[in-house]
Amino acid sequence: MMLVNNLLMAAASLMLQNENYQTFYSGENILLHINKCQACVVLPYEYHSIVDPGNNRTHVSPKMFQLMVSQCSQNKATNVLNAFLRRSSKWCGNQGDKAVHQCCHERLSCPLKLNRKQVKDNVKNEHPFTINDCDCELKFAKCLKKVGNDEAQQLLKYIFEVFPSACLTYDHPFTCDSQKKNNKRCKKNTKKPKKWQIRNLSNLQT
Repeated sequence: MMLVNNLLMAAASLMLQNENYQTFYSGENILLHINKCQACVVLPYEYHSIVDPGNNRTHVSPKMFQLMVSQCSQNKATNVLNAFLRRSSKWCGNQGDKAVHQCCHERLSCPLKLNRKQVKDNVKNEHPFTINDCDCELKFAKCLKKVGNDEAQQLLKYIFEVFPSACLTYDHPFTCDSQKKNNKRCKKNTKKPKKWQIRNLSNLQT
């Protein structure tokens, strides 16, 4: 994979907002080529109904598929993210949906952030973008649930389930089991001291 998993959210959002892109299928994975920023994202076939509902993908051989992947270099990751952030809405979601827009605006105003490559005590943000405090992300999820329309539900699903990002928290250490459902996935070890840590958004109890 030439892009880290946390950028899949940004790429998929571009696709679903009718950006100019192409899809290719190798028989196992789907390659999304974003024409606007000349970058690619590889997704498991299980996501084809989300990114290619019209079955417009082009079938290519596995060898050709790998060749296309190799031509999309790692440094294109930033281009994908920037294209996502420069959408018609200044914050996120659909600009015409004022309620969702307000949720996104409040999220961006989170007072506690960790910039890319920034270090806070024992934690370094290795993600290619800034991450927020987990409390801000939980507030964002609550805001979207309160709005409750299709746009809000879609955004909630992509950010917290399909293409989850990360957040920063100061808490007791967590042990998480990816095989369990969200509300039972992680256990907090209160016997150990609190510390700064980065958590996956899919592990939060939203």
